[in-house]
Amino acid sequence: MSKEREQLIADLSIKDRDGFFYITRELQAEIEELLAHPEQEPVAWMCNLLGDVVTYKPNVNNGYTPLYTAPPKPEPLSDERLRDLSNSINDYPDFGNVSVWQSFYIARLIEKEHGIGVDDE
Repeated sequence: MSKEREQLIADLSIKDRDGFFYITRELQAEIEELLAHPEQEPVAWMCNLLGDVVTYKPNVNNGYTPLYTAPPKPEPLSDERLRDLSNSINDYPDFGNVSVWQSFYIARLIEKEHGIGVDDE
């Protein structure tokens, strides 16, 4: 169980000197809502000594740090970053002469194909 989850459980049972609960009903409802969701397991671990990343759960957790519980959702490139990249493309003669707008269009098509910047609705 994560330290955060343990703290939420502990917060539910905090009472003051007179035996009254310390948290408000609204906060209690929020904590109970968070605890109702199952805790996710990490999907990768990093060896603290070597810096290697493994995707299988190590037999012994000593020396391994969980990296994240879900892979981060990639964000689309900013227009400024695309502009910088498109300017550098023209430095490579194999690509020919690509306009800034053509490179923007190609980059957005690639992002869309990989589900980057697309709503999950």
